[in-house]
Amino acid sequence: QRPFFRPRAQTKEGTLQVELARLLYERSRLVRTWTHLERQRGGRGFLGGPGETQLEADKRMIDRAVGRLRRDLADVQRTRRVQRQGRKRRESL
Repeated sequence: QRPFFRPRAQTKEGTLQVELARLLYERSRLVRTWTHLERQRGGRGFLGGPGETQLEADKRMIDRAVGRLRRDLADVQRTRRVQRQGRKRRESL
């Protein structure tokens, strides 16, 4: 893990943002890490094409995690916005 992704975030939103940044950084660096691997066989038995490379599989896995983190981050931001609006509404009464 890179030193600039050390866990310093205190809030749920902060930890999600740090993890998202880490994954995006890792995804951009994947190309150089898997150049030595060949394609895995796809399909059943001897049928099918060459399949996907480990690089493609890792990118797909990271993309799924990034999507999940973005959804979680949006949920946290929406919750904070609703709570903030409720506080403002109560203060004005």
